Amino acid sequence: MLELANESNVDRVVIAANWCFYFNWGSKKHEINGFNLNTNEGLQAALVSFQGMLESFISSGKQVYVILNIATEDLFDPKLMIDRKLNGEIGIISRVYTVQGFREIKGEMQITQGELMDRIKSLSEKAGAKVINPIDSLSKDGVCFRFFEGIPIYRDGNHLRAGFVRDHATYLDETIVP
Repeated sequence: MLELANESNVDRVVIAANWCFYFNWGSKKHEINGFNLNTNEGLQAALVSFQGMLESFISSGKQVYVILNIATEDLFDPKLMIDRKLNGEIGIISRVYTVQGFREIKGEMQITQGELMDRIKSLSEKAGAKVINPIDSLSKDGVCFRFFEGIPIYRDGNHLRAGFVRDHATYLDETIVP
């Protein structure tokens, strides 16, 4: 992908990832300079490398967008939203998930998810990239959306449904509109 992104006819680069995965529960599979990404050394090395990559793209005249994490949590998984009562009634579990809750999750990371997003945002902006935070569009008054017009917006606890993204993830539009 780096070879393709560095081609002279490419004028913009959009970088998105489940950042929290790579620095949390997936960190044991990924390392940099011999350090797992959930260590302080691995985190720092990865962020420095990432910033350097962004600066390289921008210095070559490319417009760069960095997309931060959506909220991730098992309770967004539609399969886990069903509440079957002993009397046979079926309902939707009404728990809410807050932006603050997302920001406070740490897991195996050295920093919280919110701190990680803040660092990625800061270094991306410092490099000259445009940062898009999906949570701004996927929450209201600090509460993260689980449904849109009665339909779950998540496919599982970590991924939005393709149909929802196609029809409603307008926060991505500026990455493709000339």
